[in-house]
Amino acid sequence: GTDSTAADDASGRRHAREDRVSSGTDSTAAGDVDGPRRRVDAAAGTRRETGARPRYLLFDDRDHWAMFRETYARVDEHVRQGDWFADVDMFASKARRQHFENLQAFWPGMQVSAGDLALAARSLNAFWGVWGTWGVVPEEYDFARARLVATRSGLTYPLRPELIESTYLMHEATGDDGWLWAGKLAVDSIETHATAKCGYAVVANAATHAQDDEMPSFFLAETVKYLYLLFDADHWIRTRPAVFSTEAHPFDAAQVRRL
Repeated sequence: GTDSTAADDASGRRHAREDRVSSGTDSTAAGDVDGPRRRVDAAAGTRRETGARPRYLLFDDRDHWAMFRETYARVDEHVRQGDWFADVDMFASKARRQHFENLQAFWPGMQVSAGDLALAARSLNAFWGVWGTWGVVPEEYDFARARLVATRSGLTYPLRPELIESTYLMHEATGDDGWLWAGKLAVDSIETHATAKCGYAVVANAATHAQDDEMPSFFLAETVKYLYLLFDADHWIRTRPAVFSTEAHPFDAAQVRRL
């Protein structure tokens, strides 16, 4: 069982720290002296898949569920701006950058886990709106000015799975087949803009749809898998309490708890 004294001490240390979540020093601009920022980013996504939430789901650890809810509440309070999520100064709670990043698209899945289906739907519709406008979802999008971020890395769509993953979780939670239209948009876009002579290629530019000579491993491990599951409502994995790892490997919570 959980050592309640150790858990209480850990909880006390958490609350003694600044009541905010930091991604560390942001290095997006040289000479930036604004200090640490809070954001929904890749590091948060990794923590989502390896940290408090999956430990609760796999092991019924209520302390970790409380940690997840605490972090989730801070993001909702300080980082969420309407349907989007900004980089926020950790100490002043002021927005420093209002860019959507492709990796942020995992967060609606977190909103689904927290039971905030209406908020999840709003964010998903905002993110899919970018995809519908540009044919892919770029690594960065300036949501305050409703425009692409004209950098090489910002214009890229590297066949990421996060938006599709969140859509799959939303469909599983609601049974609303309207989300299948979003999945169809993804399939059509990938077939149109990413099909290459051998496999599928990274879209190097969201504006021109020029391709790069690369296909990341997570495209097959995650992107294609979540698309498949989205359209297969009768798949056995939907009948089990599955928790997916960072590379979308499913763990059956019921079996794990019997170990």
